[in-house]
Amino acid sequence: MEELLTEVARSSRCGNHIFVLQRKLAKFASEQECLADLHRAEFRKLSQAAAQNFSLLSKAAGYVEIKIGDQFQTNTRENSWTVGHRKLLHGRLLEKPRLILEDAHSDGEVYALVLGKGTVVGREMQIEFDACHGGGNQTFRRLREQVQAGAVSICICDNDMLAPGSARSETFNKAETEANKCEFVGGFFNPPYREIENLIPIEILRECYPRVSPKRLDKLQKLIADQDEVEQGDCLWLYFDVKEGVEGEKLIEKCPNSASQNWLASKYTNGDIGCLTDVSFPGFGDSVVSTLLDSGPALKEFHKFLRSDYWAQHLQPFFEQIAWYLVGEKKARI
Repeated sequence: MEELLTEVARSSRCGNHIFVLQRKLAKFASEQECLADLHRAEFRKLSQAAAQNFSLLSKAAGYVEIKIGDQFQTNTRENSWTVGHRKLLHGRLLEKPRLILEDAHSDGEVYALVLGKGTVVGREMQIEFDACHGGGNQTFRRLREQVQAGAVSICICDNDMLAPGSARSETFNKAETEANKCEFVGGFFNPPYREIENLIPIEILRECYPRVSPKRLDKLQKLIADQDEVEQGDCLWLYFDVKEGVEGEKLIEKCPNSASQNWLASKYTNGDIGCLTDVSFPGFGDSVVSTLLDSGPALKEFHKFLRSDYWAQHLQPFFEQIAWYLVGEKKARI
């Protein structure tokens, strides 16, 4: 019991997770003389926050219930897990969650930027995670390793979709298959955008790349602006190949089903573009993310974009869901 209480207090002090304890239990733990003073102090803090923290359970996207024993059970309906204390102590659930990405370096910086401190439930919290580098097509192996280590594991892969219902990337499919074979705390998440670059609006990219085919990009930007009122996740820009651009023949080749082609035609064709084969828009290259991160003015505009109606409609619900797995209390001062 001493080891369990010590490790829970340590994890809470580090801000790795939010711990929801009944006030009686937290008070009991704070009175255990076998614990270090700083750990007893942490349980006093958890006792004071008990009512506020209990209110989070009905809102959380997922949570873990700790029981005495060595069980591990997934409760699909409640999106929760029951974990015995022995499993807890012999795995890495109490450590920082693992965010498994194809490219932990550039993608990880963007996710850290987007998630920030977060106001997931109307109060400021701390986002904590270790970004794990998937290495592209080997991302499924990194997920397997973290699951076997017993860590909270969140895996996000670019789906590479060019239209709703179109094919997803091999990397995505392999990682999803791996996740479906495993039982673990966390999940595999399909983002509502093709690649991480689709989080950056075209207006900001045009400022960063003023020499990239301005006339053709004028047409593309007008297509995006002139879309009829779109539902969540139905925006053209979310499926645009930001790095390589799009060409009509390749769109048709990569999206052979009629539903995807009909969607593409509805988005790309207008008075200037008669049919899909006439579509031709340039991309911005492979350094889009690093260009954003290296540009102070672009980052400033991106921060503004995070507060836009577009972000709230198309992207915020996804990131709020992810944030619940990565959120913790503010770190204790050392």
